[in-house]
Amino acid sequence: MPHHPLPNQAVAPCHGVARELYRACWIKVAHTQAPWPPDTYQEGDACYIPVAANPKQPVGEPKHLCPENPRDALPDERSAPGVCRP
Repeated sequence: MPHHPLPNQAVAPCHGVARELYRACWIKVAHTQAPWPPDTYQEGDACYIPVAANPKQPVGEPKHLCPENPRDALPDERSAPGVCRP
């Protein structure tokens, strides 16, 4: 799980069933055992989906932040483990 909000992700204070993790709003997925469903993020023994700040736009990292070859990443991106998922 990234330790910062994703682009277009709602940030604290969170509302309803959303939970604050790393200053961002997440919803815990009812699925409780690995393997985790696609497009979820693991934190401890649970998996979460991000809450959108604007429901009309997707939440996630722009493709340029997650290059196929890690050597193509910018120096700041190499120092942020967990931002890009395989």
